[in-house]
Amino acid sequence: MKRILWLCNGAPLRAGNLYSSCSKRGISWIDSLLDYFYDLDNIELYIFFPIENRKNEEIKKEKNIFFYPFRNLKPPHKYNFDLERDFCEKVIKIQPDIVHIFGTEFSHCLSMMRAVHQVRLSERTIISIQGLCSFIKDHYFAFLPFRIIYRYTFRDFLRHDNILQQQKKFKARGEFERTAIELAENVIGRTEWDKACVAELNPDCKYFSCHEVLRKQFYEYQWDINNCEKYSIFISQSFYPLKGFHILLEAVLKLRRRYPEIKIYTTGNSPLNINHIRENSYSQYIRKLLVHNKLENQVYFLGDLNAEEMCRQYLNAHVFVSASSIENSSNSLSEAMILGVPCVASDVGGTASLFNNYEDGYMYPADEPSMLAYYINKIFEDDDLAMKFSRTARQHACLTHSKSDIIKKMLKIYGEIRK
Repeated sequence: MKRILWLCNGAPLRAGNLYSSCSKRGISWIDSLLDYFYDLDNIELYIFFPIENRKNEEIKKEKNIFFYPFRNLKPPHKYNFDLERDFCEKVIKIQPDIVHIFGTEFSHCLSMMRAVHQVRLSERTIISIQGLCSFIKDHYFAFLPFRIIYRYTFRDFLRHDNILQQQKKFKARGEFERTAIELAENVIGRTEWDKACVAELNPDCKYFSCHEVLRKQFYEYQWDINNCEKYSIFISQSFYPLKGFHILLEAVLKLRRRYPEIKIYTTGNSPLNINHIRENSYSQYIRKLLVHNKLENQVYFLGDLNAEEMCRQYLNAHVFVSASSIENSSNSLSEAMILGVPCVASDVGGTASLFNNYEDGYMYPADEPSMLAYYINKIFEDDDLAMKFSRTARQHACLTHSKSDIIKKMLKIYGEIRK
């Protein structure tokens, strides 16, 4: 192999340092793989990634890596035929030995799949499954009351973007995704759930199993029960329904009777501080839950956190909770596990493929906040149990997310496809 082409859903960290229009946050698993390829002089790596800037950005090179920013000005649920033609021209010029598409969630995945089919490179193209919009859409409402799903805030009305319309956009993106997977000859997945989904869409494609490398900070630290904030919970996302923040709030109300000092920490901006004209239906729902249940002083919104700050927040928590209504392979749960934070996770999607119930922590039915509260309480009241979960989950995650093993497996997959 001499030339490898990657199509990413966002800019890697190295690209963010080269382009002012790019995010400086990077993509954890892409950045970790990129660090490896950065030191290989015998391979040229071409990385395509979307930018929001409306002007064309030039191609830039750093050592053996070529960065190809592209403008995808259509909304993510609309198809861009111009992008397909652009990809086709560039693929013909580069003549890659391997094309690796990371993620199916956006229409540029289909644009690249159609491009490689036109130039007869589909057998040397592989798609990595991240999320699956065509299946996630069925879980988008996440046990919300009907009135929340169908109502509009002022912001929702202006943007045509209430919760129901968001689900419809997921459905539209899912149609592009289905077509891309139907065209694929090779797919990389991580769990039994995504394997089952791929088999439903394209039973003839070849499925490879390979996990993702986590952010490097999470391999360097370990949770200690003596240094955590007792009776505190960390949930990594709270800003859209799929992540189940409203389910956690209901569970905490049950726990507060026994632990009045209980706290929740999460990322993002507080809905209590958002101008009511700008709030969406879900943030309005969360705001009203906080105020009605007098939780304003027990829930802390931490804004955007970088990798180091996220790591510290995990280590500070007594329990990490994944309350999602659907997950393929939750990177947040994997990060908590590899740090050794005691975890309680909803039993959805592919979670059971990376998390052993009763050994690494507890899994609960996603629509049962009473069970979530019950399992959090069991960890809160038993330090020996918390430390046992910490050890076993960390050992499990270190095997699952071994950087050297994942890179070896990825290169083996590339070699097999190339042959």
